[in-house]
Amino acid sequence: MSDGDKKMTKEENARLFYESGIVKYRNPEATKEERREAIELLVKACDLGNADAEYLIGAMVLSGKITLKNINPEEHALQLLRSSAFSGNMNARCLLNSYCENRDEKREIKDSPYGTEGPLKDFDGELIKINRTGAKTPVDAVLSYENGVNTLKLSLNVLFCDAYDELGELEEMYQESVLEGIQSWAGSYEVFGGQKLNVEISVSTEIHVYDMVDVVYMGPKMRETMGKLWKIAPTKAARENMEAVKQDRSFAISGVFKWSVNSRKNIYMNLSEKDLHDPYEIKCVAKHEFGHVLGLGDLYYEPGKLEGVAKGKNSELDSYLISDKYYNLVMGDHHGVISNNDIEMIVLAFSENRAQLYQPTKGFGTKKISEALGKGN
Repeated sequence: MSDGDKKMTKEENARLFYESGIVKYRNPEATKEERREAIELLVKACDLGNADAEYLIGAMVLSGKITLKNINPEEHALQLLRSSAFSGNMNARCLLNSYCENRDEKREIKDSPYGTEGPLKDFDGELIKINRTGAKTPVDAVLSYENGVNTLKLSLNVLFCDAYDELGELEEMYQESVLEGIQSWAGSYEVFGGQKLNVEISVSTEIHVYDMVDVVYMGPKMRETMGKLWKIAPTKAARENMEAVKQDRSFAISGVFKWSVNSRKNIYMNLSEKDLHDPYEIKCVAKHEFGHVLGLGDLYYEPGKLEGVAKGKNSELDSYLISDKYYNLVMGDHHGVISNNDIEMIVLAFSENRAQLYQPTKGFGTKKISEALGKGN
């Protein structure tokens, strides 16, 4: 029997345990013994990696419907939910979203000592000024204060590139999903110690010579072409891009050496065949990559490049930490939420003209983490 056959047999067994268990568990006339047997079947499905079973057992342990001995029940439940979410179970992801948001709502946030009303102020009480516009600014950013409201308006032109027409009939859905991902950053936030800030996103698809953000679809033909070009220029960045392509990872390029307000901004959508047919997945990938366009670094751990952010290092992040590994934040997991802290860092990126990092990088550019981190707000 081949490895593929063994894997399929394992999946089939997991599905069988799950389906048998869920039927018994949902039977309103089931006896106490039958319910115990049902849970045992679901646990077996969990052990075999069935995402639906991991969600159910994780949810029941987290709510106290199932009690565990000799292990931390909450930690075990979160591990199951994390595994289920990464396998694509949306119920698990929604439960983790709610769990993290509830923890964050309970977190004590101190108001800015310089007041929470009036024009936006930084950590030192200085007024923040942002007016980044012009033909050489791919994303225009203007901070205004009118009628008692602070607003950061971000404007950009998106140029979709599908050089080999590989999207076909999926083109319209794909483009709409990418634009939705970009628009996800709009909303109402609290930054710099409880100061309210509205973020508005204005996106057009006009063709400009320079003033635009390129969104390149990396289909098979484009991957082959770009791979050849990167081999000609074997820089560290090129090698990293080639590795990302091999791993079916999307990425953004925001300048030759480092991000700046005026650096060229490019998003490379490198999607698997499955993800290409999933509007939600496309939206989430675009949302994460647009965070890089706005000057944010990655939050996740990547061997040899990113060390990860340790638990307890920045209290404003720990509400979203699951099992010491899982961050339900957009720059750590493209499915994650956009936090107040993300927006705070974007404000600093455009006001200081410097990328805002969650962790030092080993590549070109700044290695200094954002001043927004460690403030606890």
